[in-house]
Amino acid sequence: MFYGCGRVERSGMIHSVIDFRNIGKALRMLRIQRVKKQREIAAAAGITPAMLSAYETGKHRPSLDTAERVLQALKCDVVDLTHALQEIKRQEAQEQEANSGAAALSSFVEGNIGSVRLDLEEREILGSLLPGVLNLIRYLKR
Repeated sequence: MFYGCGRVERSGMIHSVIDFRNIGKALRMLRIQRVKKQREIAAAAGITPAMLSAYETGKHRPSLDTAERVLQALKCDVVDLTHALQEIKRQEAQEQEANSGAAALSSFVEGNIGSVRLDLEEREILGSLLPGVLNLIRYLKR
């Protein structure tokens, strides 16, 4: 199975180590980019569509051999997988930033409007509006 650990230092040099916890998401991203169906890729890789689905949803992690066969079926290599993993990491960081912004905004609203308490749906709506509002403010400041 794949396991990642961030960065490793060896004899003064720092090497990047890939975090493979999101390998299923990366395989799914690569499959969708290539407009392939799960059953096509699964058959070509010698696994069941249910197993590929379990990898893609993160319920299971593929062995190194299975991951290589799925990549071959996708006509991808380790570089493609690495790029997909990096993109997923970037998307997760953006999502986390947006979520923390939504929490800060709802705290700000609750603190400045007095006794108003926002429910979960209102917080989610404010969170989804936050990037647009921030862009508008930056545009108007020009």
